Amino acid sequence: MKMIFSSKHLSTLIIVTLAVLAIWSSTIGNSNANLGYRVQFSNSNFPEERNLIYKIFESEFHKIALARKAMDLTEDKISILVDKVDINNDQIPDLLAYIYSSYHCGGNRGCKFYVYLSDKNNKIHEIYNTTLPSEDVWILTTSENGYKDLKVPVWPILQNPQEKNFVVLKWNGEKYSENK
Repeated sequence: MKMIFSSKHLSTLIIVTLAVLAIWSSTIGNSNANLGYRVQFSNSNFPEERNLIYKIFESEFHKIALARKAMDLTEDKISILVDKVDINNDQIPDLLAYIYSSYHCGGNRGCKFYVYLSDKNNKIHEIYNTTLPSEDVWILTTSENGYKDLKVPVWPILQNPQEKNFVVLKWNGEKYSENK
């Protein structure tokens, strides 16, 4: 069967195809139907929130700076990476932070990850922290006790240390804990 398209039909077909591809490609990357939302930590977005978290650790950062100066070490590079995601379904974006600094990173263990609930008065409350080998954190589509489940990377203890494994953190009513 021979198909002949007029230039008008061909143009319409190309436009529709491009629109479908654009919609399809926008669903890839930060989102996955099975996983949910991949946290997009940023050291440039959310300056007010990053400053708020900096103030929480300011005294520790200051102590480290003094100690490093006394030992003639270079200044510590501090990066506070933040994303805002509503994890408890109260319509208020909560803060997830991944902090790079000599205080928050321990050799090959990784760096510190924090979860802060935000309230309507722009106050934050830490509800979870741990050390993660990377910032590859996912907010899952599943939830427990009103809080979204989190998928976080962990280093395998008895396997290849260069491979990441993941655990799912579930809210038990008081805190996040590993789903075993």
